[in-house]
Amino acid sequence: MKRVFIVCLLALGMNATTKAQCPINEILATRDLSKIANMIDNDSECIKQALVYNPEYIGFKMYLDYLYNTSSPWIYHTNPEKEKLFADFYSKWGKEYPSLRSEMPMNGEFYKAMKEMVATDPAFFKQEKHTLIPSKYKEWLYVQDLNRKYGVNAVIHAENAAAKIANLPTFNYSMIANN
Repeated sequence: MKRVFIVCLLALGMNATTKAQCPINEILATRDLSKIANMIDNDSECIKQALVYNPEYIGFKMYLDYLYNTSSPWIYHTNPEKEKLFADFYSKWGKEYPSLRSEMPMNGEFYKAMKEMVATDPAFFKQEKHTLIPSKYKEWLYVQDLNRKYGVNAVIHAENAAAKIANLPTFNYSMIANN
C-alpha cells in the first residue's frame, strides 16, 4: 500500500511539475516550425520528463515518434537512391499530385506510373494496407511540403530538436507498485 501511495504521489508530482514548466501545450498550439524547434531546444529536459512520466502526453509522444521516424530518412537524406526515384517521379507527375493536401489525381496514367515505381522495389514499398499512393512516397512528399513551406534549414532544425525528445521509453508505474 505504501508503494502504491508513493507511486501516486510521484505521478501527481510529475504531472503538476510538467504542466507548470513544460511548453507542450504551446508546442501543440504553435504552427511556426522554428518556434516549435526553439521551445524544444530550450526545454528538452522538461519535455523528456513529461513524455516519459506523464501518461497524459502519450498521444503526443506517439505522434511525435511517428513523425520523427517517418520523416528523418528524407530530411537527413539517408536513402539517396529512393530520393532520386521520388524526385524523378515528382518531376514528371508532380503537377497531378503536387502536395499531400492536393486532390487525388484523376489521371489513370499517374497510377500506372506509380505502380511501375513500386515495382522497382516491392520490399521497400511494402505496407500493411494497400493504398493508391504508397506510404513511403507520402512520407517523402510530406518532407518536400515542409521544405517548401518553412525552408530546408528550419525543417532540419526542427528535426534535430525532435531527435532530442523522440523515441523515449515510457515509464511503467506498475513496475514500482508490484515490487
